[in-house]
Amino acid sequence: MLVPRLILQPLVENAVKYALGASHDMVTIRIIAATTHRRLALTVEDDGCSRNDAAGFGIGLANVRERLRLRYGAAAELIAGPRAGGGYRAQIALPHG
Repeated sequence: MLVPRLILQPLVENAVKYALGASHDMVTIRIIAATTHRRLALTVEDDGCSRNDAAGFGIGLANVRERLRLRYGAAAELIAGPRAGGGYRAQIALPHG
């Protein structure tokens, strides 16, 4: 499937900057792609420290949200926030099919 260029780059960059950069322990960053119900879900998640932008409204996330809005309107979304048990998750849902 085709996805917007560099749409995951800010999400991965945030994971490296905030999870890995703030930790002295090993941190795992996962990139997951899955299709469900005529949508493509692209997820970047980490098991690092909590972030200051817990609600998911940082500059990089705002830019991704705006790019999705301009390209897909209400058919796409970005959901970001702390994971249960620690870490952070950012998931993009795109229409397909």
